[in-house]
Amino acid sequence: MAFSRQRLSALLLATALLAAPAAFAQEAKTFRAVISLPIQTLDPQKSIAGLAGDALRTVFQTLTFVQSDGSVAPMLAQSWEIDPNSEGLQWIVKLKPDVVFHDGEPFNAAAVAANWKRLLDPKVPIQARSNINMITEVEAIDDLTVRFTTNRPFSGFPMAIGHAVSSIVSPKSIAAGLLDDPNASPAGTGPYRIARFTLPDELEVEKFDNYWGKTGNAEKLVFISRPDEQARMAAFLAGEADANFYVGAESRGRVEGSQDLRTEAIASIREFIVHLPMKVDALQDIRVRRALNHAIDRDQIVKSVFGGVAEPALSAIQPGVAGYEKLPIYTYDVDKAAALLKEAGWTKNANGVLEKDGKPFPTLVFMSGRGRVPNDARLAQVTAAYLNQIGIPTTLQIDEFATFYPAAMAPDGRGTRFVHMSWGFGQMDGAAFLCTVYGEGRPQNFGGYENPKVGEACGKIDNTFDAAERARLIAEATKMVYEDAPAIFLVVPSLLAGFNSTVKNLKLDAGENHLLWEVELGAN
Repeated sequence: MAFSRQRLSALLLATALLAAPAAFAQEAKTFRAVISLPIQTLDPQKSIAGLAGDALRTVFQTLTFVQSDGSVAPMLAQSWEIDPNSEGLQWIVKLKPDVVFHDGEPFNAAAVAANWKRLLDPKVPIQARSNINMITEVEAIDDLTVRFTTNRPFSGFPMAIGHAVSSIVSPKSIAAGLLDDPNASPAGTGPYRIARFTLPDELEVEKFDNYWGKTGNAEKLVFISRPDEQARMAAFLAGEADANFYVGAESRGRVEGSQDLRTEAIASIREFIVHLPMKVDALQDIRVRRALNHAIDRDQIVKSVFGGVAEPALSAIQPGVAGYEKLPIYTYDVDKAAALLKEAGWTKNANGVLEKDGKPFPTLVFMSGRGRVPNDARLAQVTAAYLNQIGIPTTLQIDEFATFYPAAMAPDGRGTRFVHMSWGFGQMDGAAFLCTVYGEGRPQNFGGYENPKVGEACGKIDNTFDAAERARLIAEATKMVYEDAPAIFLVVPSLLAGFNSTVKNLKLDAGENHLLWEVELGAN
């Protein structure tokens, strides 16, 4: 049948009009977020978590999932229990059936064992391995049952297998070396699979049709790294992103002044501390350590640095985790700080620097990262200034977080410098913070703090499976550390995220395990 030119033009026009809404709908289902951390790797077991880890959690999953209230929910595991005949050294984990990886490989016990063979291999550099180093052997019992063996009773096991370091990757991806290939896209079991990326700046993931669980309506998620807070805000205000993780206190008004934008805040489990350099002779004196804590005006920091969206730190671990209890604050009292220093033999010389027996207090490096959390660099500057005011000279060294963190982890120089860090353990377990940050010889113990009583306490905690008693032991050990003051305990900020009016059902999580895969996109 012949078409006239007019009929053909009308048909083409009608086709274009029909296609346009579909294209618009497809574009409307792409969720874009600017995040504060660079995406340095697509290997979830090597990611330093935070927001970059959130992006990867849409692709890779763990056996359990720790929720905001600290409860442990099934993810790839259906159940877990201690083998009653193992003296508390073995856990039996039953896996979820009918799960497949993005590359078509089945998820089963053999896949879990293959992942843990890599995780336990000391030749594979994994920074967060200390969260799981109690696990020594993993074996498949049958297709959907795995036996985990630990080197000592470990009551934190259900939380540990929910840590990002325990993410499960397709064995095919592991065998092919995709985790070590910066140009490859390894496969997970998550609701989204990797579509394209330009590391460390951008990652795009697309919905996986064979996902076993529920998701929101976004077909694609795009994560754009903007460590600079102003660049992140500019992209968000310009409509280049649907969400901004995170909004700084000074930018909050710019977001809330728009009818199409909003902010949402959630009290976080992230706590800023300054690891004190415990190998420096002056810091061996508890009076000096406590004086430094009394030299900090936390209320003023909350007001001027965080715009009121934070709280003074009242413990050596984060609020909201198992074992947390509020402790008496180190009040801002410069007279008390000076008295403690004088009692320890330190007084200011003519240059305003502390001096003891004719020798000045050593000038120490004050290390900090920039960009992981809004206002982190500003907080470092303010804290160093407070130390300078009481006569402790410092050399401020602020780097992008991706540079700072490996330097802080390096054993060279540990215990000889102030290290400013915001810690947040997504396991929602106070023991994870306590034993990792203050445990002797642990990689995250940046100050080189040594207290055998901490190790003893952590051993008791690991060997205690009653939740209430375990929480009591964590609280008791935390009080001991807080009073010993191996760090300056600063503030606990709230997380402030920005969203446009199309974003629905994005659940923020205090442990930064945000449920990004459940986001719904609607009309303005």
